[in-house]
Amino acid sequence: MWIALVALVSAALVAALGWFLWDQNNGLSVSRYSYESHLVPSQFDGFCIVQVSDLHNKAFGKEQERLLRLIDAEQPDLVVITGDLVDNSAMENALCFAKQAAGMATCCYVPGNHEARSPSYAKLRQELQEAGVQLLENSAISLEKQGERIWVLGVLDPAFSPWEEGLLDRLASEGEGELRILLSHRPDRLEAYASSGVELVFSGHAHGGQIRLPGIGGLFAPDQGLFPKYTSGMHQEEGTTLVISRGLGNSAFPLRLFNRPELVVLRLQSA
Repeated sequence: MWIALVALVSAALVAALGWFLWDQNNGLSVSRYSYESHLVPSQFDGFCIVQVSDLHNKAFGKEQERLLRLIDAEQPDLVVITGDLVDNSAMENALCFAKQAAGMATCCYVPGNHEARSPSYAKLRQELQEAGVQLLENSAISLEKQGERIWVLGVLDPAFSPWEEGLLDRLASEGEGELRILLSHRPDRLEAYASSGVELVFSGHAHGGQIRLPGIGGLFAPDQGLFPKYTSGMHQEEGTTLVISRGLGNSAFPLRLFNRPELVVLRLQSA
């Protein structure tokens, strides 16, 4: 009897651990923020931005159904994809997501370091463009509503080539005096973003520190090392606000702990 009981308890513990680990890496969480500024035009008050970052070609249900259902529930005006959409050459799940997201709202994309080393990036670019995704590779677009506008800027990840001097200043010169939203894969360059004068930045790359501990935060992030400063949430530097996504997928290190995949939702508010 005791042997049977021990076996039953052990099986229950193994099942609970398995479910916990599955949920930590496949359960979706939503983080909501608001950004208030006098530069937000009245026509953009309540404007909803959904950020997807570091998908790494991961699938969330058949044809990305779980992820897309969450996004659709937010009724986004803009979907921003901040790099590492693919994982090296694998991109089938990434394209499945991006093509459907582009049908929900204006969809803007900047590549990350994984795209820089992907042998399939040229094909990815072509497919995204054909799907209606706006590729922002050191470029900018304006979004207009009834005569008012905001700007979305995008910068190539430095893994493609080091940023030339003045690149961010040149991008930021677009729409000076109006709200400028910069998409850039790397969060650890907040000082450079602030120096350029852009108001709002979306980044990813850090995967939330991969493993997060209460009171400590993330344990490790690329380019930041142990106990990184920039892994999630909102950060301020002078007049610039940085929003960091913990990302959705995994890459070289295949495990998240206390750091479930994250969808970021931000709403603009007129001051």
